Amino acid sequence: MSSNFLQLIRLKRTSPTTFVSLSMSERMGNLAPFAFGGQMELDSKIRVRCLRPDPAGCVLALAVNAAHLNLPQSPAAPLAIYSMLGHFLGPNKTDRHVKLVVEDVRTTRTFATRRVVVSQVQDDGSERSTLAVTLDFMATSPSSVLQYSTIAPSLPHHSTVEPYLDSLDTRVAAGKLPATVASSFKTLFGLMYKMMDVKMPDQSAFGQNAWGLAKHEATSQDGLPLTSKRSAHWLRCKMDLAAPPLPSTGEDAEPISSQAANASMAAFALDYALAFIPLSFSNQFLSDVGACSTLDFALRFHSDVLDMRQWHIEEIRTVAGDHGRTYSEGALWGEDGKLVATMTQQSVLRPLPDQIESKL
Repeated sequence: MSSNFLQLIRLKRTSPTTFVSLSMSERMGNLAPFAFGGQMELDSKIRVRCLRPDPAGCVLALAVNAAHLNLPQSPAAPLAIYSMLGHFLGPNKTDRHVKLVVEDVRTTRTFATRRVVVSQVQDDGSERSTLAVTLDFMATSPSSVLQYSTIAPSLPHHSTVEPYLDSLDTRVAAGKLPATVASSFKTLFGLMYKMMDVKMPDQSAFGQNAWGLAKHEATSQDGLPLTSKRSAHWLRCKMDLAAPPLPSTGEDAEPISSQAANASMAAFALDYALAFIPLSFSNQFLSDVGACSTLDFALRFHSDVLDMRQWHIEEIRTVAGDHGRTYSEGALWGEDGKLVATMTQQSVLRPLPDQIESKL
């Protein structure tokens, strides 16, 4: 089990274009033997199992690191990631490593495009692709014609907000939350809080019902239409990723640059909740559905300078849902109020089989 974020994303190079993860996959959001980050489907023994293709906590973070490791050694100008577009293709198991193959799609003086395909060996010895993603990089520019962004949500300063896990204990001690909910939350979502500091102000609907786990708890947004609901909170990486170059985190691990580490952390932070926030905002949880998983995503960076050790504001919302799919958005602002990154995801959301049969 990884003890910090750098261990989570470390890679071993096995050829000029191929890497293998050095950390095993870790669970989040369920106790089934499947990794956090991708697809869920019904299991006959465990009602909802997580099949998200995400080794060591977030395969997106691994793909970001792999793409950075395949960039030109001496580019004409420093390159910065500006987009990451991809599709989850299948499940990842937590008892084996994953392979990442990087293809050089484009390399010019101004742009670099890399396609990363993640795969894992199956029980029968075959190899299955679990993620296909395209990452784009652009030469950094010291100037810009226009500088602007949307305004960050107004939140109490992070110095005045209790860490979220502590706030759960406070609510339990005050008799405002069942101890079983707090205990289950720490078990299910412990990976997120091992890697990040998270503070959810009192007005955070996502925090009020413990990400939907306390689905019978009232929230301050219960009277709003689903698409009008918003939840915002503070977060930051527990590790300092800002001082390049970062050392190798293992005997065979490739060095992790500050740029790769911070971009990977941003991907990890924005990915974790978008598939199931429609449930959380509807006072439901993963056990209430037969399938809930990300199908495709678009991550865009709006700053070439990232420092995820600093406090950021994240806001999440859902935009549309029908025909077994949902579409949701997340945004990340720096403490200075500038938009840093955004992610959109289309996800599958299907009812339990017995609910489907009852409608037939």
